[in-house]
Amino acid sequence: MTSATFSTLAGALPDVNIVAPDLPGFGGTSDDGFEHSLDAYADYVTGIAERIPGDVHLVGLSMGGKIAMYIAARKPTWLQSLILLAPSYPDATIVSPDALKSQLAAFANVDALTALVSGWARDTDPLVAWAQLASRDAYAWWLTDGRPADIANVVGDISVPTLVMHGENDPLRTPDALRERIMDRIPNAELMVVAGASHCIQLDQPHITAGILQDWMAHQGG
Repeated sequence: MTSATFSTLAGALPDVNIVAPDLPGFGGTSDDGFEHSLDAYADYVTGIAERIPGDVHLVGLSMGGKIAMYIAARKPTWLQSLILLAPSYPDATIVSPDALKSQLAAFANVDALTALVSGWARDTDPLVAWAQLASRDAYAWWLTDGRPADIANVVGDISVPTLVMHGENDPLRTPDALRERIMDRIPNAELMVVAGASHCIQLDQPHITAGILQDWMAHQGG
């Protein structure tokens, strides 16, 4: 989607320096000449994080969670902790050919996008608007290459404390699957279920999410 998904959360954390970039091809950001790959996105975020003074708590939502895990597995010296909001699973997520065809066809189609994000948040109108800002290449990359990419063999290298947050009403994730596919693979990982939240936890429960993150960062010394 776009960095705007974190605006309300940022407002609830006025004393925290929040840097929320739009990834190339998302949020209306140009991706001309950008090679869509997990490596390229990880390099892009790393380049931003390296310019932030002090230690960094890296937050990844959904697709961003997979990118964030990939970055954390590289063991960057600036990384204080990893925070995953309804993260995509590190192993390959494969959908049926018909489902993939339908999802690809939803690009720039308001009705199809509305159906696609149904249940992701209490108010999905902003999600549809933000999805329309993605480039066709970025949108297709995630569905055809990013989501099916298997990084399960490297997430065990993540050594920083890791917090995984799950919305109790999330139609895309389950606590059991998160435990099996993420928690059991990452040392020092904790799972927290947020009541009254769906997939976009920070949109449905921004103040609860902010409180959890503030306590977490204080506990991690940052």
